[in-house]
Amino acid sequence: MKMVDAKVQTAQDLREQKARLDIPSYQRPYVWQPEDVRKFLQDIENAMKAAQPHYFIGTLITTNTAATDVDPPCYELIDGQQRLTTLMLIFLAFIRVPEPKKSDRRLALLHDGLKEFLYDPTECDEPRLHFAIREQVRDLFRAWLSGQSEAGSGDAYVKDLSGGLKTAQDLLKSKTDDELCNFGSYLFNRVSWVNNIVPQGTDFNRLFTALNTSGVQLEASDIIKARLLELIPDRRMDYDAIWQACENMNGFFERNLRDVFPHAAWEDYSYDDLKTFNPDKFYLEGCEPGQTAAMTLSDIVAQESVPGTQDREPEQDEREDENVLTHATSILTFPQLLLHTLRIYRHQQGQEDIASVDPAHLNKCFADFLEECAAAPAEGKTGADRARAFIECLWTVRHQFDQWVMKRVTDPQSGQTIMFRAQVKDAKSGKKRLSRAAPAAGGRVGALEQLQSVRYFTGSHGAQYWLTPFLGRLAMGRWNEGRWVADWFPTDTHVLDLLETLDNRLSCSAPRKGKDEQKFASFDLLSADLSGSGTPIYETAENAIAGLMQHEYPAITHYWFQKLDYILWKKARDGMVPALPDRDVKDRFRRYRIVSRNSVEHVYPQTPRNLLPLPAEILHCFGNLALLNAGENSAYGNQSLTDKENEFFEKGGRTGRYDSLKLAWLFSITKDMKIDGSLETVKRMEAVIQHHQDRMQAFFIEYYEADRPLPVRQQCHL
Repeated sequence: MKMVDAKVQTAQDLREQKARLDIPSYQRPYVWQPEDVRKFLQDIENAMKAAQPHYFIGTLITTNTAATDVDPPCYELIDGQQRLTTLMLIFLAFIRVPEPKKSDRRLALLHDGLKEFLYDPTECDEPRLHFAIREQVRDLFRAWLSGQSEAGSGDAYVKDLSGGLKTAQDLLKSKTDDELCNFGSYLFNRVSWVNNIVPQGTDFNRLFTALNTSGVQLEASDIIKARLLELIPDRRMDYDAIWQACENMNGFFERNLRDVFPHAAWEDYSYDDLKTFNPDKFYLEGCEPGQTAAMTLSDIVAQESVPGTQDREPEQDEREDENVLTHATSILTFPQLLLHTLRIYRHQQGQEDIASVDPAHLNKCFADFLEECAAAPAEGKTGADRARAFIECLWTVRHQFDQWVMKRVTDPQSGQTIMFRAQVKDAKSGKKRLSRAAPAAGGRVGALEQLQSVRYFTGSHGAQYWLTPFLGRLAMGRWNEGRWVADWFPTDTHVLDLLETLDNRLSCSAPRKGKDEQKFASFDLLSADLSGSGTPIYETAENAIAGLMQHEYPAITHYWFQKLDYILWKKARDGMVPALPDRDVKDRFRRYRIVSRNSVEHVYPQTPRNLLPLPAEILHCFGNLALLNAGENSAYGNQSLTDKENEFFEKGGRTGRYDSLKLAWLFSITKDMKIDGSLETVKRMEAVIQHHQDRMQAFFIEYYEADRPLPVRQQCHL
């Protein structure tokens, strides 16, 4: 079997290996312009100033053309030569800036070290970076290394190289000796890349053409994967396969696993059997330690023609039932899932939370963990132990994510995108016994999807803090001989109870000076006692709701409107709806969906026509407000209350569902009111709005009081 060896490398690593770099004849010329070089340098300098432990410049694809395994490697660059050539130009610029002061020995040593690095360790008079058949470029590099001024022809290739060198020199000349020392050391030791070393015998001309037309881009998660896998000395391919199954977010987990572990006894497994990684059941054969499976040319083109493997959509088997759902759009990206997994993993290990849950800074979020893995063994755990444990934790978190968290799918009736939790269908036998049920036409949404939608549409879109305690508690298990073993398999009722309790606690999290209370509470809820509120971390529900009712627009967050509609939807499901002339009112309520809404509507208008204005404290209170989407709000506009009522019920009749359940409850009170420009109308409206607000407050309190302690198993610490 062909193998690809992935290594995270720096210039220092190349120096220690005595590695040579060859740019083959089929490569395109160097084309970076001065502004590209300037930005490259500035980005690296910004990373150094921000104290980032590493700055990754991307991925290389190479092959080692050394004659034997014991000879120093000679990496033939298939992809990544523009970045690596630029890095070599910057090192050249370092040794061509004015000579350092004799008293500054550090800078003198840096100059000597860089100059030594730029020469081929096997041929002392030749540059380490070798350009095949481009004799004028080799002459130019030799001249630069010997301290000569610019040489060579007016060739465009030479011109761009000269422009890159001059740009780097100009930027370095402006620095002090101390700044040069620090920057040079960071460039040499901390600027990193992932070198994917492919076997010899690959058709490199075809491969290079494919890569350039598809546009290979390195994901931040690829860097983390490479650094974890290089710590695992044995069965590395198995853990690489697990990562691949987890990162394809738009395919269902069990299908992804079938793709990467095709020889497993799939006919014997239920979905619960997949909750944790079992190395005796899932493994790849024929792999040597320290190697990962190579991709064929077609694999690389297929995978790299899109931004990441997480965007792949699995093909549907022609023999499968048309009611089987083969893929859906995840509400999370893979970097987001990694961050939730890292928080859960750290909690399992008794460690503190990470500083940030920002997928845009994934490498920074993982920096401490990766340093722990690279450090000397502690508490009996090696870096390999930690790397394996994290990837196995990722397996379990992804399993629970696909089992219990909604995804975006297409409604077969309307053709619109809806939130749907695709439940597992077990065929009891056959190679593909596990599949997902597609949404039925006109099907109703469940409580789990509705409440998840409340959280998803009203919380921090990038962080989605609620998922950490939700997935973490569902992933509960125990450590057994260094391996995570599942021992809790909740039912739908357990999971809904868990989510409602977590949601209630998060909604009552007390403000914390200088801290994100949602982030703090979500990590605490991984193991906090869920039997009650009213602690220093969580307010009592009564206080939180009383505070809500005292707030005025625009200080009321969208969460409380969506949460109320969820409560009203649940009451309708149990048979309680307002008294309305609409004979299909129960069906309208039950068909309601929590969707993205971000526009607050004043039911009694802010600038009424032919009506007296309401006092500000009534106009802007919770009772006079409803949350709609921008289009719905625009449709109601500044209409009179009567016109709004008519528009509301007419639209409900056309679409089969109401725009807002809170609004339906308010209109059930105003439906028979005579609305005119009299002071009496204003007084009546004040009373109606206050009555409606009191009723909604009572619904809130009733819902929170029904929040009961969870089963004992769910209260255990991870």
